[in-house]
Amino acid sequence: MSREMMVHVTPFEVHAAILEDGALAEYHVERRKDRSIVGNIYKGRVGKVLPGMQSAFVDIGIEKNAFLYVTDFFEEFADLKETLDVDVPKGRAAKPPARPPEEPAEAETAISAPPEREAVETEAAPAADVESAAVEGTAEAPKKRRRSRRSSRSRSRTRAAADATAADSEAAEATPATAGPLAETAVEAAAGTESLPAETAATPAEPSWTSPWAQPAADAPEPERDRTDAEDGTATIRFPDPDLTFCASRPRGGRRKRKGFNLAGEAEPGNIATMLKPGQEIIVQVMKEPMSLKSARITSHISLPGRQLVFLPTVNHVGVSRKIHSDQERKRLRTIIIQNRKERPGGFIIRTASEGLSEAELVQDMEYLMKTWDDIQTRGAAESAPCLLYQELDLVEKLLRDKLDDSFQNIWVDDETEYAAIVNFVERFMPTLLSRVKLYSRDASIFDHFNLTPEIQRATRQKVWLPSGGFIVVNHTEALVAIDVNSGKYVGKGNSFEETITKINVDAAKEAMRQIRLRNLGGIIVIDFIDMQEKKSKRLVLDALTLELRKDKVPTKVIPFNDFGMVIMTRKRSASALEKNLSEPCPLCGGSGFTKSVSTICYEIYAHVARMRKSLEGTQVEIRAHPNVIRALKSIEREVVAAIEKDFHRPVVLIPDSMLELTAFDIVGI
Repeated sequence: MSREMMVHVTPFEVHAAILEDGALAEYHVERRKDRSIVGNIYKGRVGKVLPGMQSAFVDIGIEKNAFLYVTDFFEEFADLKETLDVDVPKGRAAKPPARPPEEPAEAETAISAPPEREAVETEAAPAADVESAAVEGTAEAPKKRRRSRRSSRSRSRTRAAADATAADSEAAEATPATAGPLAETAVEAAAGTESLPAETAATPAEPSWTSPWAQPAADAPEPERDRTDAEDGTATIRFPDPDLTFCASRPRGGRRKRKGFNLAGEAEPGNIATMLKPGQEIIVQVMKEPMSLKSARITSHISLPGRQLVFLPTVNHVGVSRKIHSDQERKRLRTIIIQNRKERPGGFIIRTASEGLSEAELVQDMEYLMKTWDDIQTRGAAESAPCLLYQELDLVEKLLRDKLDDSFQNIWVDDETEYAAIVNFVERFMPTLLSRVKLYSRDASIFDHFNLTPEIQRATRQKVWLPSGGFIVVNHTEALVAIDVNSGKYVGKGNSFEETITKINVDAAKEAMRQIRLRNLGGIIVIDFIDMQEKKSKRLVLDALTLELRKDKVPTKVIPFNDFGMVIMTRKRSASALEKNLSEPCPLCGGSGFTKSVSTICYEIYAHVARMRKSLEGTQVEIRAHPNVIRALKSIEREVVAAIEKDFHRPVVLIPDSMLELTAFDIVGI
């Protein structure tokens, strides 16, 4: 796949577009006076503590206090094994605490993101268990039954479910060729794990400093748990994509033991009121932008990403990107990190960009990240809350750090200052690509020259046409994103209705994923495909969806077709969607997309005249309204005028006024 980056700079904004094989795939905008705060590290002061919600609001110096959930904050000296959920004894399953109110629940049967997306190795289950988990694909073993009375029918159903799961597993193992890409995804993801040496296992990190204002949590960034337990009773964990800008997020996946429970599976006190007090000062990092009515989401689990490494100050863990396939190279990189971090607490995630680098280059990145953390600690001890301790890179540098690789053929920029900054960045981290950075100096806008402006304008429209003649409709609501697939103009080329519908759905799956990336849609996403009857047709659509998912680095989970022909997915959301950044709710309709019809307004005029009949002066009724309403009163709704004249015994004078809104009108007696 060939990629290009276009950077357009104005005095007020920076625009960045990424093209994949000539098609617009991503579009980002950053306003100079309104930069993203995701990844920023603040020293904040606790405001309200809400024990009933197990959360707190923290003043970090922005407009609204940030939201801190209890699982995103732990005392500095808490046992790290408990916060990492490792070494869980067999047969003891802890019930997880409730999710924060604004976060969507994730289904247990979700399919993990494709293997092309970065993952990181940690402690892995034995090979037999990994293989079993891989062939099962999306199926999970039935939950362990509680020791309670159940009817014989309930017990028999449980046994039947277990037998069916085992049968499906055996069938998948016997016929791997027909499993399809979704099952292959699980196989490839599981096959890439390996056990870490003892010294790299997740162990408590001794605090390198004593905080004078709080006891922040010592925790790892969002381990994502494998669904198979090891034979020795330990639970496997998997870190999220290390090439994401910000790695510290909450665990993903269905069955998992959440923080706040000890290794025996017994509930700990975990009351946020005992951890935080109003006025207390703590160090936190922003993990989600403030969106709509929601405050910014923060965490005390710090993560500092670099080009080659991600530094985790609060956990002794070394992980390696799964995109580095060579066992020898993974071992070499891990050894370099372990040897050079010495006795210094803190862990690292080795990113894909580290592959093939020398020890000196890796050590340089290590030292830079550790020094950055030292500076943050020093400033935090000296400054009073609320204050900014560390600011994340700007838009262009962040994209270069997280996405730049050999697949980029050109990096076009139309501003000399930004061009010099990009050259300096590429020369430092990827000097072999320096010749691909080019300054655009023509009079026409760079987006106009590459014909991107029309595509960007279409990115905020609801209807998107497909190459086949069908179309999709994208509706972004507060709760979820709904994408509806329609056949449109396409009537097929053969006599098979199933073939026609499958063609439209395959095109829709590709375009839907492109629009999701382009518009930066997140949260719960529901795609309503046209109903298909055959399983092979549904498999073709899921295959197309999976291929497009591999291009997206944002963590995504997909639930296959349900009984209603819908595919449901969850996509990590850390920033506002493109539509929210570029537009605002309509002042006329309040963002609903609907306004009163002309007929409704005409009938409201009659009702208003009826209420005013005793207070109207003069001998005539003057109605001043929008021209569209006046036209309706003279034509399709002329009965309204006749009724007013008959019931109130006054002639009506109609005056159009284009300065009035459609729903506004003025009635006076003359």
